[in-house]
Order: sequence, then C-alpha cells, then structure tokens
Amino acid sequence: MRNALVLWWMAVLVAWGVAQPAPSQPDWTRPPDVIVMLFVQPEGNYVMTWTYSKRVPHDQVRQRVESFTQWTGRTIANLEIGDDSLKRNAKPDELMTVVSFASGGLVNLLEGTIDLNPIVRTFADMNTLHIYVALPRAVEYAGYESFSSPHLEMWTTAEPTMWRTVIVLKSPNVALTEIPLKRPPDPQPEVANAPKENSRPLGWLIALWILLALGVGAGIFWFTTNLLRRQSERTPVKNDTL
Repeated sequence: MRNALVLWWMAVLVAWGVAQPAPSQPDWTRPPDVIVMLFVQPEGNYVMTWTYSKRVPHDQVRQRVESFTQWTGRTIANLEIGDDSLKRNAKPDELMTVVSFASGGLVNLLEGTIDLNPIVRTFADMNTLHIYVALPRAVEYAGYESFSSPHLEMWTTAEPTMWRTVIVLKSPNVALTEIPLKRPPDPQPEVANAPKENSRPLGWLIALWILLALGVGAGIFWFTTNLLRRQSERTPVKNDTL
C-alpha cells in the first residue's frame, strides 16, 4: 500500500494542474502514454519514475532505459521495474508498468532549466508525454513555456517548486528537433502574467487517471529517496533489479 500522505500530496498536485493550465493550451482530453517524474535533490541528482498507461513487457522497458542512458551520457543506479496498481486485486488490464532509478544531469537548479531532449528522444515512438519536476526549493524557471517544431509541440507551466510539461509528438524524428534550454528575454514581461480566463481545464477523468499514475510513481520515491541521499557521495553504478 502506498503511503496516504504521498497520495494526498499527489492529489494536491493534480488539483494544481487542473487549476493552472499551461499557455497555448494543449489537448487535455488526450491521456499521456507515459508520465515521467523527477524528484530533484538539493545537489541536482534525482529519482526518476516512468509510469506507463498500461503494462509493458519488461524487456522492452530495459531497452528504453538503455536508450535513455545513451541519450543522457549518464549512468543510473537502483533500477527497478515492476507492475503496480492502486487497486486491490487488480486485473491484468488494470496494471501499469512502473520504472524507477536514480541519476542526474538533466536539471540545473542554478540556471532554472531542464534538458527535455533525452526524455523526448527516449519516448520518440509515443504520442503524449507528461513530465513533472518536483524541486527541492523555489527555483525560477528559465526555459520555454511553449515550443513547437514540425516534430513536436511542448507546453510548460512553472511554479516555484514544481514544473509541469506536456509534450505531443508528431513524428518519431524528434532527434531532428533540439528544444532550447533557455527562452530569450521577454520584451513584454506583462504578457506572462496575463489572465488565463479562457484556458480549458484538464478533464476530471484524465485527472483521476493521472492521480492513479502519479500515486504509483511517487510511492517509489517515498521509499527510495533516503537511499539516494545515503549514496549521494558514491559513484552511481548500473543495478538492474527485477
């Protein structure tokens, strides 16, 4: 059973997402194929979880993890792959594959940026990604709030301690697209604070599904974050356990 406090926190997160959609609103009626969460530690390392919308063969997941390490050029530690659900006695079609591991390098707390390219390229064959970055302290986001190319569209909503990104992939050739780390200076800063009265909120059915997925992913963080802190002074090594 996942800790009740974790699920309560994730419910707050989903409510926050419903209340504050990103500019240039994406299609919120489209559920994500995978939810990626980064729980960033003060030194910049993180616990990352992937929560798929369904059960996925674990050999395919390992191949995708290997692809991620190649794109990032970083090793990972404490890799775990499993199938989980918040339902008791869940049926096979109610299970979701969940991946967790520790790594670093994507988030720069000093610059207020995240390199989304390795994540996007790892999941290039999918349609919709949701990415949540939980920060250890208030950090001013310096990346793009929206970005588009012939291969993808990206929207980000940034709060001081949480960045939320939706990416819709238009083709598997995302390696041809480089999402910039930093946005150029805004000549009209007042536009960023304009009211968003016409924004379309996330549908409640999708919100509940995301709550389920985030709860499973966050539960892993609850049990692994202390381990990551104990190992912060060690050199990470690959450790695939299943």
